Amino acid sequence: MSALPAATASPRAEFLASLRQIIDWLQAHRDVPAPFHLLGDKLYIYLHGEDPRAAMAAIARAMGNADKSIDGDHFELRRRFGVITLVASARRDEVCERVVVGTREVTRRAPDPHALAALPVVTVTEIVEDVEWVCPPSLLNPDAPSSAQSMAGAGAAPGSAAEPPPRVSAAEAVPAVHATAGTPPTVDGAL
Repeated sequence: MSALPAATASPRAEFLASLRQIIDWLQAHRDVPAPFHLLGDKLYIYLHGEDPRAAMAAIARAMGNADKSIDGDHFELRRRFGVITLVASARRDEVCERVVVGTREVTRRAPDPHALAALPVVTVTEIVEDVEWVCPPSLLNPDAPSSAQSMAGAGAAPGSAAEPPPRVSAAEAVPAVHATAGTPPTVDGAL
């Protein structure tokens, strides 16, 4: 395996040497899935699919002395390679067994469901925005049309996916609600 450079090495050199250590380790352990997400100083292997428990067990054997941790609803194995930590992560409920070790009574405050059911429901009218996303020409190709131009491209059949849907104003889309003090609200004359 590649060794880390002397303590006086640059952060870039330490990072590259750490990547080489991980590459060497992955080449020696071909049954370990390839990592695909580098976040800060952590390189993640996400386990999901057919049998994440068996995959995690294989990675644990390959890592040898790994640190175990729980991060939210994920179980993780971590092993440090220089300045980078390789993390194997899977949903805890897919690799661990949930065991009830006891019960206890707790008291909490909650809304009264009968009182909530008695509350009236009203219809309200509000103004909502109709928006359209217009992207600038591609940075890689300044001559390319914007996404709005390419969506409404020449020859698009009416109603096709290439033609944007007709626009409807908020007033047309939402019926008006009318209310007078002491009377229930109505929607365009109906109760």
